[in-house]
Amino acid sequence: RLLAAAGQVGVAADLSGLYAIAARERDVPTRGEALVAVLRIGDAEQERRVRDIVSADAGLRDYVRGVVATERVTVGGAAAGPADETVRYLTRYDDKFFLDGAPPLDLSAEMVRPIGVHVDLGGADLSLQNVANEVFRHSPLDRYRGAFYFRLVNELEVELERDLPSPTAYDSYGLRIPGGKPIVSGQVGFYLYFNRVDRAACGCAGFSAGNEANVTKDSLMHEIGHAFAGLGDEYDSTAASKAPAPNLELRAAPRLKWQGLIDQGHVPADRVPRVEMIGERDDGQYLVPSRRCFMNNHLNPPDERYCPVCQLAIIDAICRITGVAPPWALSTKR
Repeated sequence: RLLAAAGQVGVAADLSGLYAIAARERDVPTRGEALVAVLRIGDAEQERRVRDIVSADAGLRDYVRGVVATERVTVGGAAAGPADETVRYLTRYDDKFFLDGAPPLDLSAEMVRPIGVHVDLGGADLSLQNVANEVFRHSPLDRYRGAFYFRLVNELEVELERDLPSPTAYDSYGLRIPGGKPIVSGQVGFYLYFNRVDRAACGCAGFSAGNEANVTKDSLMHEIGHAFAGLGDEYDSTAASKAPAPNLELRAAPRLKWQGLIDQGHVPADRVPRVEMIGERDDGQYLVPSRRCFMNNHLNPPDERYCPVCQLAIIDAICRITGVAPPWALSTKR
């Protein structure tokens, strides 16, 4: 009765009754459904209590994650976005998870399709190996580098005109892949165009449109965040991106969608406003997770990393294309 009522109205009808079900029942699905019903309340304190309960039982934890990942769970009184986005913040991550330097994962058994990165060096004083070294030295791209390969735009255009079945391709270290790779629809993750940015004309170091990133050496990682993972700007400016993004939260939100990362100590507890001054009035509408991120001021040395919220969004983008299970998924082994 309690589970039915909670499911119908979207809230837990009787907290003590639901916790009793979770404690006394033997089968995991019944216990898990009771805890999911509690989560639908959207109360941070109850969310922490549920997380503590499931942390001691791997089967129960995986069941709750699986249910939450397949439906929209209301959090904080309003839908916080896809449930997969909610569960990714509730998953426990160790202190080293968001640090640079992780060894590459072996994705060969899981990967359905790799991710192509098409690069136009545009006369830049860089080699493809230089670009690869910069891109894949940062978390989380370092551990997922096995999911990516490169093509050079100019080289590809010539080879397509010659109808080559497997145009030249390069691995994630910038080294030529013997025999090339055939063209497969849907494998291009993003494009990198160097030296197309007129800094004087646009007053910027880079810009993106869709999955095309126009970059300089300074703005490379920032623009990849836009073009590949749909991340928003975190810097203070009226010119900052306005579209909703995984790393932006409305200032009016009663509960931050990345609260789970705050509770774990990975993200500052402060509500950090993105300031957009018009005259003497701050016209900004968003909060950001951190002041230290590539999506903030990419010319500022302390910002040479993706913050944890952005890292999870990048992992989500990688896993959606490749078919690899993300760390927060029911079937993940990581």
